[in-house]
Amino acid sequence: MEKSTGFAPKLAQSVNVGDMKCLSAPNLLKLLLILPLLQVSTSHAFQIANEFNEKEKQILTNALNLEEEKSWQELTKEQREIGNIGPTIDQRHQWLKKRINWILPAMEKVDYQLLSYGLNIPYPFEDRLPPLQEDNFNILSDSRPGTIRNLSPELYLQGKKTKSLILFRTTNFGNLEKPVHLIPLHSPRAGIISLDQEAIGSETFSSKVPVLSSILFHEARHGDGHAENLGFPHSVCPRDHDYSGQKACDRTSNGAYAISALYFEKSLEACSSCKEGDKEVLRFFQIESQNRVLPSLKRLSLNTLDEIHRLENQINNLSRLYFSETDEQKLNEIRDKIYKYHDEIQQLEKRRNAKQILDPSPEKVSTHERRFFGEE
Repeated sequence: MEKSTGFAPKLAQSVNVGDMKCLSAPNLLKLLLILPLLQVSTSHAFQIANEFNEKEKQILTNALNLEEEKSWQELTKEQREIGNIGPTIDQRHQWLKKRINWILPAMEKVDYQLLSYGLNIPYPFEDRLPPLQEDNFNILSDSRPGTIRNLSPELYLQGKKTKSLILFRTTNFGNLEKPVHLIPLHSPRAGIISLDQEAIGSETFSSKVPVLSSILFHEARHGDGHAENLGFPHSVCPRDHDYSGQKACDRTSNGAYAISALYFEKSLEACSSCKEGDKEVLRFFQIESQNRVLPSLKRLSLNTLDEIHRLENQINNLSRLYFSETDEQKLNEIRDKIYKYHDEIQQLEKRRNAKQILDPSPEKVSTHERRFFGEE
């Protein structure tokens, strides 16, 4: 079969639509006729691309299957809210399998085409997209050394914006029997991960400390969410933060960095017999991840902290009046005001420190399109 430069074998002529190829009806028929040469798949065991060598595949397999990891201590209610991840190895493994299917190398090594199928396909939450989605994702062009990215939310979002189903066509998992794989983006949970081989080769990732597993769980979280929260996109870190100005923080209490922090925290608890150096690695990554989870923006419209300070000053002023006042009625009025302001401060503090837990349920395209490509 002839192979075109830089792309998978041309199985059908197509029409350019931006960076995608839109299949016309006759060419879709051609595609269907050669489906025996394709592996059309939506969910299965983890698939690792051919570009990874045997050692790299073993490191990835161990991380994906949570080899050599330990069961965690029971999770608190607050910890369960973060990701609904169970403490046993099997529960964590099942959580990951729902969100990761395909492991690709860095994007410059990926042999792929984006095909689009259908017109005016109904998507849920049609007019509700993540804010600044181009900046939050833009993952196909990101090939920095060490980059690990979940491509699925961006590819799914491309389909949502064009009202078509995106098909990710690649030869990176091919073999003689099935040279080309066609991955339909029914949902942001399609589980396509791009992982630079330089990252796997690092000493930290190849050690027994579950750093790579935690990062895979972090990326898996980006396959969750819907409407404005599709993909749990990161937010810009504030001015006084270590990553000030970068989209490297989360404003939600159950986003990808909260998942990372939880994973390192529970791994550290379970690591009682680990070497002190390994514990320090886990402790460092836990603190670093937690530092990226910012206080919730779900606050009052006024500047909450300034309002608290104003009420505290009023209490101080009233307290001074209270000790200088002799009239019993006025004393009672002052005391009532002080109690009232104290109650207001408590309510403001609760609102200021409120956690924002987002619904992680993923979007899916209509039932018809899912069944057409093999998913019930």
